Amino acid sequence: MVAGVASVRTSGIRDTKRLINVVLRFPTDDLARRATTDFDKAFRDHDPKQKPVPLAEVPDAHVDGQDGGKALTAFTAHGPYLIVSNLGFPTTTDRSAQIGPRARR
Repeated sequence: MVAGVASVRTSGIRDTKRLINVVLRFPTDDLARRATTDFDKAFRDHDPKQKPVPLAEVPDAHVDGQDGGKALTAFTAHGPYLIVSNLGFPTTTDRSAQIGPRARR
């Protein structure tokens, strides 16, 4: 990894909504793609409740979530960059179906 930056935004209320974005730069596109797979595997190994969530709009993305869709984490390579996004929702409504159409905007 060459460099990285992160930002965090929460609603600041009891039932917190959150958005965490991390951008990591790697020396090559290939290393970023490999890191995407490695980070996703480490994330699921750390929390076995995380399951893959298919995202047809971005087939190269590795998206994970728990049953019920309260939180989603996506690992996506874009050139030499690894982009990590974590979305948290305060309700038990499954949001994974709503994320896909917005992913390409």
